[in-house]
Amino acid sequence: MTVNEDLFNRGVRHAMLLEGLKDAEVARIAKFLGGDFRKDILARYMSAPIGQASGLRYESLLDDIKRMSRGAMRTIEKDVVQTLNEVGGLSVSFAGDSLSEALPFAYNPSMPGPNMIRALVANEPVQGKLVTTWFKDLGQTMGSRVNQQITLGLTQGESVDQIIRRIRGTRAGRYMDGVIGATRRDVEAVVRTQMTHISNKARERVYEANGEVIK
Repeated sequence: MTVNEDLFNRGVRHAMLLEGLKDAEVARIAKFLGGDFRKDILARYMSAPIGQASGLRYESLLDDIKRMSRGAMRTIEKDVVQTLNEVGGLSVSFAGDSLSEALPFAYNPSMPGPNMIRALVANEPVQGKLVTTWFKDLGQTMGSRVNQQITLGLTQGESVDQIIRRIRGTRAGRYMDGVIGATRRDVEAVVRTQMTHISNKARERVYEANGEVIK
């Protein structure tokens, strides 16, 4: 087996580990969106008089929901950035260890440091956007979605419970058929993509730094 073949096989095992880390991260996000955030959004909506679909109270409700949505995404972003830095560090260590073990001679690989990983997380665009931009856009989108469903429900004369279902989703739909569920799917897709990207880039940096022994 060549060094490259050995590294490839080790990379497959690393990818399996990474999937487990992704699952754990999206589970934390789901718990947050389906827990404290959902309760806070619904409590704020229920504090507004249902009959007042116009005027200052209504505008204040919509503004508060936008603010709460942006705040929720900032909270998630902070957690995700920390996780991405950890994933980058684990990927660098994995690549360095794999290189040392795969080579038929003693070798001490050059290893990128924490500053490089932080720079990757902060400055490496994924699908054209930085991580901060992704979560800023997600916060704006979620706030707009919630407000749109409240407005539609009010203009159609729906009850409080009906509008809540628009936001929260239904038990039959496992709470994934409301606005929060739709946002959760979007966030999970972004997080999984970000984690894969950072892991790949971190390992690439190790291999680039040790190009003299990788053919």
